[in-house]
Amino acid sequence: MVAAAPADAQGFEEIRGYDVDIRIEKSGALLVHETIDYDFGVVPKHGIYRDIPNRFDYPKKDDTDRVYRIDVVSVRGSPGTPDQYETEELRRERDRLRADQDR
Repeated sequence: MVAAAPADAQGFEEIRGYDVDIRIEKSGALLVHETIDYDFGVVPKHGIYRDIPNRFDYPKKDDTDRVYRIDVVSVRGSPGTPDQYETEELRRERDRLRADQDR
């Protein structure tokens, strides 16, 4: 007789919850607060990537784009977990935020 392990004990990683709060400042800037509840399963020492678009086509004018600066205000992990991060520009159209437990 073979018994299967319960789904949560198999070691798969998953996003358990995702919540976004967006506030428009008087300056027109957006303040975005994301909460990502991520279960890494049993695999140690890895983090997540968050790719954020920062360049959009502006169709009202030829050969023009709208480009938005992205500033990371903070990154926080759950208690007892590392929360180091770095950012990088990808292909001129998005920024990547890497929150990494292996830093």
